[in-house]
Amino acid sequence: MGRPAVSVRLIQDHGSWNRLLDGLGGLADVYFRPAYAALYARPGDVNELFVFEQGGETFLLPWLVREIESQSDRPLFDFETAYGYGGPLSTSDDAAFLAAAWEALVAHCRARGVVCGFIRFHPLLDNHRWAAHGAVTVIDDRQTVALTLSKDRDTVLAGYASETRRKVRKAEQAGVVVTGRADQAALEVFARLYETHMRELDAHEDYFFGDDYFRAIPSLGANSWRVYLAEREGEVLGGALILLSARWAHYHLSSSLKAYTAFGPNNLLRHAVTMDLLGGGRERLHYGGGRTAAADDSLLRFKAGYSPERTTFRFGKVMIDRAAYDSVCAGWAQDHPDLVERFGGRFLKYRYR
Repeated sequence: MGRPAVSVRLIQDHGSWNRLLDGLGGLADVYFRPAYAALYARPGDVNELFVFEQGGETFLLPWLVREIESQSDRPLFDFETAYGYGGPLSTSDDAAFLAAAWEALVAHCRARGVVCGFIRFHPLLDNHRWAAHGAVTVIDDRQTVALTLSKDRDTVLAGYASETRRKVRKAEQAGVVVTGRADQAALEVFARLYETHMRELDAHEDYFFGDDYFRAIPSLGANSWRVYLAEREGEVLGGALILLSARWAHYHLSSSLKAYTAFGPNNLLRHAVTMDLLGGGRERLHYGGGRTAAADDSLLRFKAGYSPERTTFRFGKVMIDRAAYDSVCAGWAQDHPDLVERFGGRFLKYRYR
């Protein structure tokens, strides 16, 4: 008996992509959807799904393929999973199947001129287990905070840190009110709030998503997102964009303005989102991690005040053509010496110009 037939294909059509994901049941989180990846596609990027099938099992990797600026005499590319939590999906944990899938992926990349790739894994899926291959280096980056949504309200509140409970009460007593909405007007309010806050923080341009990004959020689907706004006396103090799937909820983006910090909008927002999602049939709410990988990161400590549950965010560096990669990086460092100190430690450092 010979080996099972192998199929390798690329899917760009959103309908076909979604139907394939729908067939995977609980694996189909919002971060794997084509409309989500499209939010991060720049002009010229290819937003597609790599599919490997063998013996009735399926391996998938959604990615954005982008040409690299270089002095090479041939076109060079890399791939990256979209911001957030993505990575591979597999219907099988069989080592031989996964090895065959990665061999096919590496062969495809070599033939296409893809020299490397960067994967952001999914902390609730622990899907780094489907990336056991010599071309992939998996890095445990940082702890994140999650909450099991089947818990009752009293149990969840008992899991809050005492300081968190105090600040939630303080915000309520100050007259802060949080409402959840799923309309374009709420998105526009949140977009303005988010951009203003990023400017207050002097954030890197990677954290500015632009109006088109927020206008496209409804393309994720009617039940895939929700905006929560914290208001007091007619003023919007803060907001959060929550992404939803049948299995999970994600605290995707949030912001509050410095002028209103004393009223505790962030504290009440996270509390209100948590209470709203309890008992809704989803398994977990993922709050995310800190701004850094440090164990004492202030943002991580803030989020940890809402739940004792921890997960791990990991990323993967995929090396396809080491010589080409090293050449690209050397050329970048020579052309942009002023950026080496800031970005030289990043895997896709050459993207910063």
